[in-house]
Amino acid sequence: MGDLDAAVEVMTQAFYDYPLWTHLVPDEQRRSRLLPAFFRTFLRLAIESGEAYGIGKPPQGVAVWVVARQGDDWTSRPSELAYLELLRDPLFTSPSSALSLFSTLDELQIRHAPGPHLYLSSMAVAAEARGRGVASLLVRPFLALADESSLPAYTETVNPSNVGLYEHFGFTVLQTVEVPDPLTIWSLLRRPRASK
Repeated sequence: MGDLDAAVEVMTQAFYDYPLWTHLVPDEQRRSRLLPAFFRTFLRLAIESGEAYGIGKPPQGVAVWVVARQGDDWTSRPSELAYLELLRDPLFTSPSSALSLFSTLDELQIRHAPGPHLYLSSMAVAAEARGRGVASLLVRPFLALADESSLPAYTETVNPSNVGLYEHFGFTVLQTVEVPDPLTIWSLLRRPRASK
């Protein structure tokens, strides 16, 4: 993925009103300054570790797929280290609640995907590219890889409108968790399918 600036813009635009980010950074001015810096670090680390994938030139969609090993936690994944930097950012005013939320997300992943698996950490599609199959191009090749490797695929979302999208790709909701303020986390797993 060559165009980091465009990829950062796609992620920032897609996640600006995402419930997780409005929960963690309710102030819109802070969020508009914090998200581009966070996604620049997140995507740079994901690119360096071979976890970032983009569709289009410039990117119209971006996904971060991580090969998670047994016992991994979020602080051991290269791209996820951006979250540790986020906790130290002076624009970020709620590091303790964020750390609690990140730990909850991690506990769900360990519970529902305890062994090796593919983890869809983040996916974003530019507004002008939605409805054109970009999400499918960012997901289907990795699900095929998961099937070839007999690995499950795991993701989570806090956006209710994403649940149907993931179910379309064969994910199943395994658990929903309510966290304060209120925020709902959907934990989703797709089991590997046998080759035809």
